[in-house]
Amino acid sequence: MSSTTSRLPPLELPELVAAILQYITDPQDLRDCILVNKLWASEATTFLWEKDPPIKAFVDLPAFKERDRLQIYAKKVRKLTLTADDARYNHLFVDIQFPRLETIVLDSSAYNVEENLLQFLQPSLRNFHIYGGPIGDTLLREIQTRSPHLEELLIDHPRNNLTAEGLLAFLTKMPSLKGLLFMYGMYRAISEEVICHLAKRTSLVRLDFEQLIRQELAQSLVNSIAHPFEHLEILTCKAEGKAFALLTPHLLRLQTLRLSLPENMDSILSGIAQCPNISHVDVKYPIHTVPPTSEIIHLAEKHRNLNTLHLHWQDDDDIIDENQPDPNSLDDANIENIASLLGCITTLTLWFPLSADHTTKSLISIGKHCKLLKYLKIPGVFDMVELLAEDNCLFPNLLELTVRKESFHANGRSMLAPAVHRHAPLLEDFEAVEDDDFTDMVMGYLSNPDAVYVRL
Repeated sequence: MSSTTSRLPPLELPELVAAILQYITDPQDLRDCILVNKLWASEATTFLWEKDPPIKAFVDLPAFKERDRLQIYAKKVRKLTLTADDARYNHLFVDIQFPRLETIVLDSSAYNVEENLLQFLQPSLRNFHIYGGPIGDTLLREIQTRSPHLEELLIDHPRNNLTAEGLLAFLTKMPSLKGLLFMYGMYRAISEEVICHLAKRTSLVRLDFEQLIRQELAQSLVNSIAHPFEHLEILTCKAEGKAFALLTPHLLRLQTLRLSLPENMDSILSGIAQCPNISHVDVKYPIHTVPPTSEIIHLAEKHRNLNTLHLHWQDDDDIIDENQPDPNSLDDANIENIASLLGCITTLTLWFPLSADHTTKSLISIGKHCKLLKYLKIPGVFDMVELLAEDNCLFPNLLELTVRKESFHANGRSMLAPAVHRHAPLLEDFEAVEDDDFTDMVMGYLSNPDAVYVRL
């Protein structure tokens, strides 16, 4: 340290000022810091502008017409999210560089044309997310040239401008990519050749795509590749049950799975249980399909460290018909057995018909065994009066609770809202999907627990 620097007061040392400002998260507080002096202004704007500065703020800057001054601010930006309205300003920045930009998120817009996006394609870029626009092979080639170290790519609704040949050529020359999120409208670009390439990539740790994996394709992958998708840690896909069963023995590193099934397959959860590191399971079943109880128990037994389990129909809004019993429907004993195995669970959804003779014991069992639970969705018809008899708090960490309806309709129903709150003191959101009155009652109490409730 030079003698000049050593004589500076501590709050005039840039590294100390930066160390202080990193703990300030309120944007208004950072704006106040700008007023202290030049040093504090320089350091505060670094923190203020590095993550998601409103694009309109750039346009409104007094320096906007002075491009050299504007460039000073652009150099500070690390993450930029542009809404559909923001996109109309993209062309105003074509001569501005964002040399520290690491993440760009572009909302769907007709303004997302290639010539208006090139300034965001920097060598520093690691994450490129675009949620719609005229995206084509030419833009992918520009990304390859300008941002060769890109690690995550999200494409949604490319408007049929993207070809399978162009996508495959791009992927082949981008070994740095670790995450690929192909959303809606990508059917034309996701060919079997592209899927085969993805299955071989050793650097790929996340893959999201909507293209259906059929049994014939899965068999081809298994026959031609020693361990398809073996490095994946996060997978979102739609697959035939038999197709996914062929792949599960190879998904040794998989931690998070979001799977949509076009048809039922009773043994799908047993297949998922073969993934040794799985901790997040989300399976969407065809409507009126109920997974076998034995399958759910087997998965819970094999993976007692599960933190998320979602088992539900393709459309969560479908009304559950209690007049259509299913031999696989869960009863109180089944639910207690499952809950007793899931002591680490934080998110639990069992959104399919329960047994006709289920009771509030199901809800109480989950509360007694799953103390870490934050989000619970179960289509039970529960008599919440039974909660009054429970002395210990059932859900100390619960933030959201969704049930089918509350069955107690006698006088004094309003006393149940405080009971729900007592057993879930952190609860922020409650819904009884077929009981709007009780939903309003509980939500009203949560918003103002000091109010006196006399509604019957």
